Amino acid sequence: IKTGYTQVAGGCLAASSRRGDVELIVIVLHSSDMYTRFNDAAKLLNYGFDQVKNFRQVKSTRMTRTAFVRGGKSATVHLSATRDLVFPLVEGEDPKKLSVSYDLPKFLDAGISKGQVVGKAVLKYEGKPVAQVPMVASESVAEGFSITSFIVGLTEPIFLLAENFLAAA
Repeated sequence: IKTGYTQVAGGCLAASSRRGDVELIVIVLHSSDMYTRFNDAAKLLNYGFDQVKNFRQVKSTRMTRTAFVRGGKSATVHLSATRDLVFPLVEGEDPKKLSVSYDLPKFLDAGISKGQVVGKAVLKYEGKPVAQVPMVASESVAEGFSITSFIVGLTEPIFLLAENFLAAA
């Protein structure tokens, strides 16, 4: 990426490399000469590739949800992830500590376009967010009337009241 020298940092190198679906970046500072910089960077990259493996937590085709639609020709819209959720695990990290949560509205207003971003899927390691992907509408939902969408509009306040009551309990 970049090599250089400054009085404070000495001989420096910023380098990157990709093997398969893992890409790493290394920074080497205070190198005595150009050859040492490149050799140290190569050793660090090799070490990193031995230690880091991408863990494909969830395929995008498995991350689907449904949201209710108010005022539309359909009462629901299917949502899907734009890509797989992938997270690099370092040697010793446990993939069983990964979990997925969804940050999505339960109700959407009609006029939704296919591909419109409506929320996100969040990958967590030990409960802390580490990666996310957008969730999009899988189809368009035009404004209009359907009896089921009308019922969604009527039941939304009851649903939200029950959700708040359960959250407080």
